Formats: sequence, structure tokens, C-alpha cells
Amino acid sequence: MSLQSDLTPAVYAEDKYVQAEAGLRDAHRALVEAKTPYAIRAALDLASVAYIRGRYDESNALTEQALDRAQLNRYTLSAGRAAWVQ
Repeated sequence: MSLQSDLTPAVYAEDKYVQAEAGLRDAHRALVEAKTPYAIRAALDLASVAYIRGRYDESNALTEQALDRAQLNRYTLSAGRAAWVQ
């Protein structure tokens, strides 16, 4: 993992969305490949970045996928966050 990816959570938390995007994409890809539910969190963070940058179709697709997976697995907190992002 690159240094940029290692700093992504802190950068995102500081509302530096443009700087966080590449690391979030790397994290999301790796978490999806690992088939871990943490991919939901990365997808929602990425959806927020896409929304802020005006990529509404991408944001909606990521959010809907995350919400579907969260509801299917009864991850209540993630489902609530996905509903909020929508």
C-alpha cells in the first residue's frame, strides 16, 4: 500500500476529498477483492467524494450497492449511513 493510501482516512476526515479519492479507490478495490464488509465503508466514502465532485450517477451507484449489501447482511449502521448519503 502506498503512503497516500495510508493517509487516506485522515485526509478524508479533514474534508480533503479530492486528495483522498485515489487512496479511497485503492482501498475500495482491495476490500472488494478481499470480500470483506469493510468495502461498504470505502464505497460510501467514495460515494460522498463522487457526490461532492458532481458525479451523481457514480455516487448513486456506489450508494445503492453499499445499501443493498448492508441490508442483505443486516449491517444496520452501514445501511443507515448509506440511506443518509442517498
